[in-house]
Amino acid sequence: MRGLDTPVLLALLDGQPAARRLFDGAPADAFVTTEVNLFELETLARQRSPGRSGRLAALERLRRRLAVLPLESGGARRAALFAADSKGGLSSSDALVLGILDAHGASELVTNDPARFAAAHGRLQVVPMPRSKSKKRE
Repeated sequence: MRGLDTPVLLALLDGQPAARRLFDGAPADAFVTTEVNLFELETLARQRSPGRSGRLAALERLRRRLAVLPLESGGARRAALFAADSKGGLSSSDALVLGILDAHGASELVTNDPARFAAAHGRLQVVPMPRSKSKKRE
């Protein structure tokens, strides 16, 4: 099971080909996200009024498409371990994402910034989102 980080979800909502390629040939239940990630997305969606209802509707469609892992005591405890191990190098929301994914048995976190999650320390494999293929002129 692969967890998707907020920037990857944003890229998916924006229809970026690199994000869509993640799903090519993958089983429907291969990807998950967390309530923390959806909280971040909903906060962003509500910050600007033009287009707010469309952004919220797209977020709701995404919520129905992915399994969304809740924050429970096991995830909170694992998040505390990640935060303590990072010695302040992780934001609270990033520690919560790692803790929730770890508690639910995810094997990977797909993100656009793997260095941000260095505190995963092998508990989760942190992998970069595929890059968009650029067209080169010859």
